[in-house]
Amino acid sequence: MAALEDNLRKVPPQNLEAESSVLGGILIENEAINVVIETLRPEDFYRESHRRILRAMIEITDRSERELAAELVREKLFRLLGEEVPYATAVQIDQFTQDGALRRIHATILVDKPGQKAIVIGKGGSKLKEVGTQARLDMERLFDGKVHLQLWVKVREGWAEDPSLLTRLGYD
Repeated sequence: MAALEDNLRKVPPQNLEAESSVLGGILIENEAINVVIETLRPEDFYRESHRRILRAMIEITDRSERELAAELVREKLFRLLGEEVPYATAVQIDQFTQDGALRRIHATILVDKPGQKAIVIGKGGSKLKEVGTQARLDMERLFDGKVHLQLWVKVREGWAEDPSLLTRLGYD
């Protein structure tokens, strides 16, 4: 028993390829996170970015699918729209239903000004379609099933100043 405890206290080898494989395995197989958090801690990783990724993965497992869906849409807004507009957006999940492995998600992207709505939608709806497609693909991987995602964009001036709306959106 003492030998086992000594082995458990040792610092695991710092192999960047092994760290990447662990993180990649979690992305491929959702249930792998349960095995990883029983054996490893973020502090066991050599690279700081790997520690941050594992911490985020652990945090995500504690959140509901509804919250995750909103966060994935918001992430795509940040990645695809540049610097200014995403900070003036929020994502509200209007409907989240599950029928077997299919999830139907209706979400509204809230913006503060009409000009921001035009930017989010893009020419002919191209930007909104790209946001939706990328978010849907990430959701399907994360939820391990098909997702039907519908997005709308609404102008709601002053949404960031409305305490009850901020609470409903999960910004405490």
